[in-house]
Amino acid sequence: MFSLFPNLPSSIHPFIAPSPFSPSLLSPLFPQRLGYYDPLRKETNLNAPAIKKWLALGAQPSETVGRLLAKAMITAEE
Repeated sequence: MFSLFPNLPSSIHPFIAPSPFSPSLLSPLFPQRLGYYDPLRKETNLNAPAIKKWLALGAQPSETVGRLLAKAMITAEE
């Protein structure tokens, strides 16, 4: 349920949690931004408590986001 959207005007990729009421992942109904990743600056900003909440609810991060969460040592079990 977590996603990266690389086609933004800048190099920053936001992490978002889609709304359960969204008809698709591309719907504009996103209730919460969970952080971002800027590959040019190698900068990551994560809202760890919110990410842990979504993981505990059963959200499945993409492979790329999963690697970034593992690097930041964010898991659902904490």
